[in-house]
Amino acid sequence: MNAITKIEDVIPLLPFIQESYAQDTHVILLDTEQVIATLPGKSIDLGIKEGLKFEDLKHTVTYRARVENRTIRDERGPEHFGVPYIATAVPIFAMKEKQEVAIGYLTAVTSTEQHHRLRTNANELATMVEELSVSTDEIAASSSSISNESSHLSTYAQDIANEISSIHEIVVFVQNIASQSNLLGLNAAIEAARAGEAGRGFGVVSDEIRKMALQSKDSAERISQQLEKLQAALYQLNDTVNHMFQNQNKHTQSVEELRLVFVKMTKLADSMIADSSFSNS
Repeated sequence: MNAITKIEDVIPLLPFIQESYAQDTHVILLDTEQVIATLPGKSIDLGIKEGLKFEDLKHTVTYRARVENRTIRDERGPEHFGVPYIATAVPIFAMKEKQEVAIGYLTAVTSTEQHHRLRTNANELATMVEELSVSTDEIAASSSSISNESSHLSTYAQDIANEISSIHEIVVFVQNIASQSNLLGLNAAIEAARAGEAGRGFGVVSDEIRKMALQSKDSAERISQQLEKLQAALYQLNDTVNHMFQNQNKHTQSVEELRLVFVKMTKLADSMIADSSFSNS
């Protein structure tokens, strides 16, 4: 392929250069003084005409490429031409008097509407995932707190059940004393009957002892029945709390798995944002 010696040689190549871009592109060719050819895209048209002077292109990548004598790239939003775009200006060099000099500049302004839309969606996704992650963290914290409280409640219920067992032992002891007192009162009544008139007063006392013994035994039995019911209820409560604790642990694990999914989604959204961005140079 012959080397380019004058900038006009590039004009026939503009359609091929335009087609080489995946996105819609407006291609502009300039010599060192002005625009010499322009090929608008289907949806992106900068309105630049042939003959436009360099001085009218200040603050553009083309002007900077001329001043800095290097490739310049810049990305802009839709506020200028209705669509977001990335502009790239490349100096075209040729050998003159054994020196490489810029004979013109090729500027390609490419629509980045798809990238812009992708980036916008990725940003929205990242925001949504972040909000969901915060909510998930709060749920996880609450679940952990509930699990701890459930564990404490189970421990308290078991402690109370143990205390009831100790009280039940005391009640059994009282029942035994009542039985022994009743037997003692019965023996005393028999001896009082044998003593006849002399033992009548002692017989009255023995009857009262027997009555008190029977009353104590009855009361102890009622207390024992109530304690057994209470203990059974506490055991049931403890089983229920343990079941809740197990389910809560499963729920906490599920929330943690969901949080990890959100972390992956956040990384994916960040990657999408990075992939849809262009670095300026």
